[in-house]
Amino acid sequence: METGIIKLKGVEAKYTFLKDPGGSWMELYYSIVPTKPQQIAEQIRTIEA
Repeated sequence: METGIIKLKGVEAKYTFLKDPGGSWMELYYSIVPTKPQQIAEQIRTIEA
């Protein structure tokens, strides 16, 4: 298993690669986490209005 974080403008992308015993990739899991969650709350309020 290999994990890491890529920092982009305003977000972090966290990832995990799962590999088989031969070293080939089997699966990729990722999550995108905003560095400033309040911006998302403002966008949701705008959409709901």
